[in-house]
Amino acid sequence: MDTKATVQELRRIAEFSRAVAAAAAPAAVIDLLWQQLAGWYPTCERAIALYQEDSADPEIIHTSGPGASLAIEQNTGGIRGAATGISGPQGTVLEGSLVVLGRRHGLVAVASSGPRFTPHDVDVLDILLTATVNALANLGRHGASGEATWDLTVDAVPTALCTVAADGCVHLANRAFADLIGRSRSSIAEEHWTTVFPQAWLATLGPMLEADYRGGSRTADDGGRRFNIRTVSVDDAAGSDRIVLIEDHTEQYRLQEQLVQSEKMSAMGQLIAGVAHDLNNPLASVVGFADYLLESSSLADQHREPLRVIQQEAERAANIVKNLLTFARKHQGPWRPTAVPKLLKVTSELMRNDLASRSIELIVDIEPGLPELDIEPTRIQQVIVNLVTNAAQAIEAAERAGRILIRARKWTDGIAIDVSDNGPGIAQAERDKIFDPFYTTKPEGTGTGLGLSISQGIIKEHGGRISLVGSGPHGTMFRIELPGTSAGHTAEPAPASEKVAANLRILVVDDEPHILHYMHATLEGWGHSVKVAHDGARALQQVADDEFDVIITDLRMPNASGREFYETLKRDRPELIKRIVFSTGDTVRDDTLEFLEAQGRPCLQKPFSLVELRQVLCQLTP
Repeated sequence: MDTKATVQELRRIAEFSRAVAAAAAPAAVIDLLWQQLAGWYPTCERAIALYQEDSADPEIIHTSGPGASLAIEQNTGGIRGAATGISGPQGTVLEGSLVVLGRRHGLVAVASSGPRFTPHDVDVLDILLTATVNALANLGRHGASGEATWDLTVDAVPTALCTVAADGCVHLANRAFADLIGRSRSSIAEEHWTTVFPQAWLATLGPMLEADYRGGSRTADDGGRRFNIRTVSVDDAAGSDRIVLIEDHTEQYRLQEQLVQSEKMSAMGQLIAGVAHDLNNPLASVVGFADYLLESSSLADQHREPLRVIQQEAERAANIVKNLLTFARKHQGPWRPTAVPKLLKVTSELMRNDLASRSIELIVDIEPGLPELDIEPTRIQQVIVNLVTNAAQAIEAAERAGRILIRARKWTDGIAIDVSDNGPGIAQAERDKIFDPFYTTKPEGTGTGLGLSISQGIIKEHGGRISLVGSGPHGTMFRIELPGTSAGHTAEPAPASEKVAANLRILVVDDEPHILHYMHATLEGWGHSVKVAHDGARALQQVADDEFDVIITDLRMPNASGREFYETLKRDRPELIKRIVFSTGDTVRDDTLEFLEAQGRPCLQKPFSLVELRQVLCQLTP
C-alpha cells in the first residue's frame, strides 16, 4: 500500500478512535462502530449482536444481511478467551468478539459473497474492535478517555508515529515510535520534538512541521539505516496537531542500490564484450606476426629480442583482455577440473596494477604440486577478488602503504588459500557479524554488506568453508578451504605436440585482412595449401569449388557470419562439420558461449599463438 493510502487510513482510524473515546454512552460507541463497518466493508453483509443481562444468547441489534446474522447465530460463544482478537477468514466470514473488562459484551460478523478476505481486512477489523473495546472499558471505569484509547489503538499500527502539537511538544506516540528512538513513551510525552528526534533529522523534519507544509515525504539517515518521513495535519486546520509517520526503508533502499549496481555491471559487461572483440582482432595480428617472424630462420639476431618484447607485451595485453572477459561473464560457468595456481595468478594479475596505484603490494605464494580441483573457476575467482578488495579498502582507510598476501598450500586432499593483509584489523565486536547479509563496517556508499555473505555461500556450495583466522591491529587473515576430489591429481600442463601432417588443404575465413595475411603466410610456411575468404558468403563459394581438410572460421563477420556459414554447411555438407575450427575474439556474450558449447568444435580464442594453432591442427589430423 502506498504512503498516501496509508496516511488516509490512519487518519480515519484516528478520527474513529477519538470519536468512540468521546462518546458518552455504550450505545453511541456501538453506533459509531456500525458506521465504520459500513465504510470499511461497503460491499459486505455486516451484523452486530450484544449480550443482554442474564442472557446467554446475544441479540442482533444491527444487520445488513442474512449471511452475517447467520454467522453470529452459529457462533454464539464468540472467540473464547480472546479479549480483542478476531478469527481469521473462515470461508468468506470475519468474526470478532467484544470482551469488555472480562465480560462478553457482543459479537461482530462481516460476510462477503465475493473474494476471500485479505490479511489487511483482518487487521482493520482487529483495530476497529480494539478501539471499540477500549472505549467501552473506559466508559465502564472512568468515562471517556480519548488519549488512552488513541494510545491502545495506534499500538496495533506497525508504522512508527507520533503527534506534535503547534507548540512543538510531542503529545502521543505509539510503541513502534518509542522502539525506534529507544525511549519509553512516558519519557517522550510533552517533550519538545527537537529533543525527541535524532539530531541528524532535525534539519529535515523542521520544515515538515510547519502548519502550511504541503510537500511530500522526505528521507533521513540514522546509523546506516534510511527512513521515509511524512507529516500530515490531524484536521487540516491551522495550528492543529501534526502526525509524523516514519517508515524504515533501509531494506528497500539497499535492494534498489543492488539493482542499480547490477544494471551497471550488466552494461559494463556489454561494453567489455565490444571492446574486447575490437582489441582481440589487432592483438591477434600482432601476436601472430611476432610468432611468425620469430620462427623464421632468416631473421637477423639483432631483431629477435625486439620481436620477443613485442610478442610478450602483446600477449600481456591479450591476457588482460581475457581476464576482463572472464570476470565480466554474467552467467556462471561449468564446474570443471581447474588448476588453482593458474587461477590465482590470473586473478592477481587482473588486480595488480590497480593495487599498485593505491600503494598496495600484492604477493602470491603458491606451494608446488597442488592438485587440480573440480570447481566453478569464475565463482572462486569472485571470492578471491572480494577478499582482496576488502583488504585493500581496509588498508586505504588506515591511510598507510600496505601489503596483501595470497598463499595457497595443500590441505587434506584439497587446497587452503589464505588472504592476509597488514591493515588495521576488524573490531572484536564486529567479527561475529561479518558474514551476515547486509552487515558492513564500511562507510555509506562504499559497500553493500553482501560480499562476504555471497563468498561464504559460494565456498559452501563447493563443499568447503571460509573463515576469519585472525584479526588485530597488525592485519587480518581469511582462509578458504576447498576439498579435493577422489580422483584428484596434480595439474601438469600438457606439452604441445609438434607433429602436424603436411600438405593440408586449409581454408581461413576472417574479415580482418591482417589476420588473413599472417595466417596465410604461416600455414604456407608450414607446408600447407591455403586459401582465404573475407566472409561466410565467399567461404561457401570456396567450399563449393574446392575440397578442404581444415576450415578455420571467425564467428562475427559481415555479409554472412561464421555461425551462418556453419549452419549452412551443417544442412548442405554435413561431412565437413568435423573439419571446422572456430576462432573468435568475443567469448563473453551468452549466445556465443551457448553456440560454442552446443557444437563442441575446437575454438581458437583470439589472440592465439602459433603453438595453439598447431595443437588444433593436431586434433583434426591423424
